[in-house]
Amino acid sequence: AILKPILRRLEELGYSQPTPIQEHAWKHLIAKHQDYVGQAHTGSGKTIAYAVPLLQRIDPKDKDVQAIILVPTRELVNQTAKTIFKLAKYLDKIFIESVMGGEDIELQKMRLKRPTQILVATPGRLRELLQLKAVRIDRVKTVVLDEADELYAKGFMKEVDKILEATNDFHKKWLFSATIHGELNTWIRKQLHADTPKTVVATRKVVNPKIEHQYVECLKEEKTAMLLEFLSSQGTARGIIFCRTKGDVQFVSKFLQSNDFKTAEIFGEMTTKEREKV
Repeated sequence: AILKPILRRLEELGYSQPTPIQEHAWKHLIAKHQDYVGQAHTGSGKTIAYAVPLLQRIDPKDKDVQAIILVPTRELVNQTAKTIFKLAKYLDKIFIESVMGGEDIELQKMRLKRPTQILVATPGRLRELLQLKAVRIDRVKTVVLDEADELYAKGFMKEVDKILEATNDFHKKWLFSATIHGELNTWIRKQLHADTPKTVVATRKVVNPKIEHQYVECLKEEKTAMLLEFLSSQGTARGIIFCRTKGDVQFVSKFLQSNDFKTAEIFGEMTTKEREKV
């Protein structure tokens, strides 16, 4: 059963009904500590699916790292740590730390000297910190691989394997992914227990079904006018526009600003601080 302080917080945050992946994960992970594979589309509530059983397994009196959550991007490190921190509001104090590339490693080493029970990290930076002996993970009970397909696509699995070698024999692995392909399946068979429960929710819908898709065919020179027309029809709604290159991002942003839209830009070559600010 879900602990009362977590249940109270879930209700407060507006989670009245669990999503299918949350229901499946809680059924397998709250009562029994075991390996687990959950496949569900992005936006299906995977973070809450593993955050609830994870928080219930943390011993507040034990100040060692008890859980590691590995994610593929810096932005996801912050997002995940915030979600778990919010959910833990009514529990005895739980110490959550986040580490990622692009940030001052000395600062991270200092922060890890404090008690840390849950560590959210990108694999590359955690591996560096392990090599520097800045953190010990030999008493970890749970390792979560979030967006495992992305960890694989970004070439992080070597680091993930090295991190797992630094843990112990009694830890459990929870893997969550929108898609699970052949190579990832091979890794799962090699690394996870043979009777690991596997849950597949809406395999055909990798994208959140609440998202509506539309497309417009037009000439290149008509694109800006079309974009303005579409954005004007959206009223005060906020949104994201993806462009192919940094130059396109800057062009579209300036164009929209000249038409009284408030815009902000994100592209490669920006520092972590700049991205955070955006």
